[in-house]
Amino acid sequence: MTTSPFRSERSIWVISPLPHSHDAFAPLISALAERYPRVDLAATFQYPQGPELSEFARPVARPGDSPRAWEKALRVMDTRVVIFIGALARADEGMLAAARRRAAPVILVDPALFGLSDKIVTRSAGPVADGPYDRAYVASFDAKTALLEAGYSASQCVVLEAEEAAEGDDYLADAIREDMRRDQKIARNGTSSWRRRLADDLVRSFEEGALAKLFKGRIHHYKSLADLRAGLGDPETILCLGNGPSSADPALGEVDYDCLFRVNHMWIEKGFLTKADMVFTGGSGTIKRIGRAIFGLLSSQSL
Repeated sequence: MTTSPFRSERSIWVISPLPHSHDAFAPLISALAERYPRVDLAATFQYPQGPELSEFARPVARPGDSPRAWEKALRVMDTRVVIFIGALARADEGMLAAARRRAAPVILVDPALFGLSDKIVTRSAGPVADGPYDRAYVASFDAKTALLEAGYSASQCVVLEAEEAAEGDDYLADAIREDMRRDQKIARNGTSSWRRRLADDLVRSFEEGALAKLFKGRIHHYKSLADLRAGLGDPETILCLGNGPSSADPALGEVDYDCLFRVNHMWIEKGFLTKADMVFTGGSGTIKRIGRAIFGLLSSQSL
């Protein structure tokens, strides 16, 4: 089966080792595709997908058992969330370790939410990575008790009531919204001591060290909100636009504003409201494409 390449720089990865037809998980895939149209979906199931599911999710082979193989796959697809349906086994420890390093939350899902009889946990299961973003959704308090006995914390386990379980696909698709918004680069920096030290050293060097001297006269560093406001010309009205359909509404062309804020560079090709005064981004590609603008760069120093 051939599939088109990923369109986005981000992905949601749905994984299940269960010996069931992919049809059982099609409603969840459909709900995810509907809510996150600009994010690619990857799917790793035991049996091949049919064309109806492949329309929404790209089939991806299991990368193996080693953390290195999993980390490479997570990095290549820039996976923001891993949704694992079924019971974690010892062979999945590589996936959990790689997800922890990539700060990608692992969401463990009870098969009972799909009407399946398989268990969510077995004796060989390993606990979900101990990050604050990992959790499990189960269909009963008995399943939650089994997870607690396996080493999960109470805050990680969410029991869906009967009414919620009937609409579990929509519920789960909505539940990961905050995970999709989370900046994983900052989370990864925060979990690694050497990354934090390197980031702090670079910031100090840029502000008052060798990098400051190197870029003196070429890059202006705004050290306060007042300084930034002055650099923007003391605006009274700021128009802030993202990349969704509403950002291309022709009615915005009639809005009277002093300053235009944008994110990354996806709006350039649309040719609408392209003269941004400030652009919030973390990608070097955006800086190269836009050239002259004030750039807002998120870092651990700005949180």
